[in-house]
Amino acid sequence: MVLKAKGVAGLEGSFSCGDVGFGKTEVAVRGIFKCVMDGKQCVLLTTTTVLAQQHWRTIRDRFAPTPSRWVSAESVPHGHGTP
Repeated sequence: MVLKAKGVAGLEGSFSCGDVGFGKTEVAVRGIFKCVMDGKQCVLLTTTTVLAQQHWRTIRDRFAPTPSRWVSAESVPHGHGTP
């Protein structure tokens, strides 16, 4: 469904919500991959650093053999955490 809808104008800013184990990450990763393979940039926002790291590893490992470049950004600069 996501890949079919990807060609629809206005799909930018899609939001995925659901319980644990319902495939949100898989849907997001497939959408990200389609976007990148179409020559566009994409960002995946998460609610926690731990979740961001998990998604980063999934994306990095899954698409390592592809001709794409993946980077990770953190919202909290190193050395600026809580005391």
